[in-house]
Amino acid sequence: MHRLYSFRRCPYAIRARIALHSAEIVFETIEVDLKNKPAALLACSPKGTVPVLQLSDGSILEESVDIVHWALSCHYPAHFLPPPAIDLQQADHLYKLLHTHFIPALNRYKYPNRYPEVDPQVHHGILMTVMDQLQVVLQPGFCCGAQPSYLDILWFPFIRQYARIDPNAFREKAAGALLTWFSWWEEQDMMKAVMSKTT
Repeated sequence: MHRLYSFRRCPYAIRARIALHSAEIVFETIEVDLKNKPAALLACSPKGTVPVLQLSDGSILEESVDIVHWALSCHYPAHFLPPPAIDLQQADHLYKLLHTHFIPALNRYKYPNRYPEVDPQVHHGILMTVMDQLQVVLQPGFCCGAQPSYLDILWFPFIRQYARIDPNAFREKAAGALLTWFSWWEEQDMMKAVMSKTT
């Protein structure tokens, strides 16, 4: 069986679990104590970050984006936008917007003690600007059109992370297409499994 080394609240691990569940892939979740990482995790991925997916054939996927693409290549969900219909230029723009703007700003806003040289409010402003752009992008319903795609999986856990910093402020800011999109993901039945605690 495939084995996923994960941490319940980590947005990178959440996107991996969403993809695996969306693709209906059977896997075992190993919840990692980040302060006491198991030897088995370090043996297959010395960098010791999560998520790490150990496939049943022994192959290792160490990046959440790779896990998402692998899962969807195994079984593409019927309700997802077909890959040929995805606007690659828009997909590239959204990928860069997330990884070069939103995530760095989110880290600096949520963990100001880790970045004492920066003003967290400046980065909060960046988050607001990006969410304004998402409001426009999400007018059809999802990142690339009227159906979800891998881009939505990549984005959702990080929007979720921001939403939990100040839920009321988020819902006021996100009112409209972004909030509708966010609520759709939150209400998916699979999210109960994605966010369930492992023993």
